[in-house]
Order: sequence, then C-alpha cells, then structure tokens
Amino acid sequence: MIYQDTTTRGRRERPVPPGPLQEFAQGLRDLRAAAGNPSYRAMERKAGYSSSALSAAASGDRLPSLSVTKAYVGACGGDQDAWARKWNTLRADLDNKSHDGEAPAGVARPAAGGRPAQGRLSRRAVKLSALLVALGVTGLTGLVTAGALGDSVLFRSVSTTGGQPKQAPQAPDRSPAFTAVAGPSCPRDTTRSVRIDAMPGRDGWKDAGASGWTGAGCGDSFLFSELTYDARAKARLRNAFQWRFTTGLRGPHQCTLTVYVPRSGLAGQRVWYTVSDGFDEEARTVGEFTLDQRMRQGQWVPAPVPLVVTSGLVIVEITDTGRGNTTGNQAMAAGPVRLSCP
Repeated sequence: MIYQDTTTRGRRERPVPPGPLQEFAQGLRDLRAAAGNPSYRAMERKAGYSSSALSAAASGDRLPSLSVTKAYVGACGGDQDAWARKWNTLRADLDNKSHDGEAPAGVARPAAGGRPAQGRLSRRAVKLSALLVALGVTGLTGLVTAGALGDSVLFRSVSTTGGQPKQAPQAPDRSPAFTAVAGPSCPRDTTRSVRIDAMPGRDGWKDAGASGWTGAGCGDSFLFSELTYDARAKARLRNAFQWRFTTGLRGPHQCTLTVYVPRSGLAGQRVWYTVSDGFDEEARTVGEFTLDQRMRQGQWVPAPVPLVVTSGLVIVEITDTGRGNTTGNQAMAAGPVRLSCP
C-alpha cells in the first residue's frame, strides 16, 4: 500500500466539524497559518511526532493528547504553557459532560495522540516497548532503540528485574499533578534544582547566553562543556550535569520529559541523556536517549516515550567525557528541562 502525503503545503484541510473541539482545533490551524503554514512533514521534524498525528490534532475529531498538542504548538513557535492551560480546560469540560451522561466528545485515548516519528525500526516495536514500560514489565533490559526525526533523537527504554512496578500507572488527572522546569538559569526551590560535577583542573562547565525561550522564570543563559578527549590522561575525564526534580508524588506515575536546546553553536554534540528514578547511586534507570543538539537548536525536544517513575525523585543527567569532541571544536550544552507528571 502506497502512502500519499495529504498534509503538504497548499493542500486544504477539511472544515472543522462543529462541537466543543471546534475552537481548539481551529486555534491550532490558525497558529500554523501564522507560522507560515508549514507542511506537516516539516512540522514532524521539529515536533518529534508523525505528520499524521499532528494533522489529526487539528482535525477537530477528538482532543489530542497533551504531549502532541504541545509538540504541535512548539513546532509553530507558539506558547506551549498557554496551550497546555487551554488543553486542561477543554479536557475538564469534556469530562464534565461525560459525567453528566453526555458522550465524551472527542476525548483521545492515551494511545491515540500519535507517536514519535520513526526511523529505521518498526513502529510496532516502539508501540510495544512503550506499552511494556507503562505496564512495568520486569526482567527486560534495552527493550528497543527507536530512531526519530532523522536520527536526531534515539531512545532506549530500560527496566531491571525486581525494580520495575508491576501495576499500570493510575489514569491521568485532568491537569498535571506535577510540572516544573529546571536549568542553570531557572529558579531553584524544593521541587527543582541542578547539580554540577566537573573534573578538577579542567575547564569544567562555562557560562554562555543565547536568545530564545525564557519562560517559567528562567533566563537566557546556559552552561556548556567542551572537554576534549585525551587518551594519555591517567584519570577518566568527566564533566557531568544533573537536573533534579522532587515531585512529591507517591506510587507509579507516567511522566513526560522535554529538553530545550539553546539556540547556540555551543550546542554541537550528540548528547546522551539518562533518567533515574531516585537521587542515590543505586537509583533505577528508567530511560535513556540521545539527542543531536546541533540539529535541534532553539527547540523543545520531547523524549520519545513517557517514563514511569515511582520514588517521586527524578534525575536527568548528561556527561561529557570528551569522546564526542575529539576535534576540539564542539561542545555540549545544558539548558532548561521540563518534567510533567499527571
């Protein structure tokens, strides 16, 4: 079966059907028009979700997932936080109608919000992996590695025997129970903080600034590391940066993670992100993904699948060992990171 793209520039979308989703869907279309009416294929490369999922988000047939909505808005340069509030309001209205005996018009099921654009691996394998992670299957390590966005993002879901919860996470509430943004220039409090670990006597992490996203009280500065690999070094070179979140939530929760890449040439490496469920050294790793920062500068990039965390303490970490900068002219950047748990 040959797939024909019907979402390219110049093709007219069908009218939005009347109903409670009409204003929301039309708003997404208006946002896309204000951004120059990019094709859904072009938006796919920025959003991290397939063109069909993005097109469905603005169809008005059903409410897209919050992650797809924010990805759509981000690809069009819109205010993701403002649209998240709109989404929560509409979802509450739809739920109230459902509770009053009316049909829940257009509420998307968890799996209907689209999935990240796939690279070489099977879409079915990625869907199965995300399902297994959400259900807390034990005894599996490295379930799948999925390519997305032309290999600018790669993900590996991870579980360890005995450490993964066996029960499925609870159904999401109408609004996130926890959401926070942490970063070098963001406010630090009991819910969000950062930690820096640099090699003594080495350059470590340096300050820089770039115009771009400055929401959630964060400034436009970030840190970067340009450690160059030295095969003659006796000690292992390492500059590490951590984003730490204290959610205060108990039990398993399915959380979404998005990373902002500063709009700067100092974001020039493919960087490996590790997500841990806990602050101690024995904390369980719940996800790992790589992100080619050079390809995604000035963008919010979502981790390809949600992460199931149980301890209420989450660490996101990147480490510069110098091996990704053998030429001595590339750096990795640490900017804002957002964690949201329903």
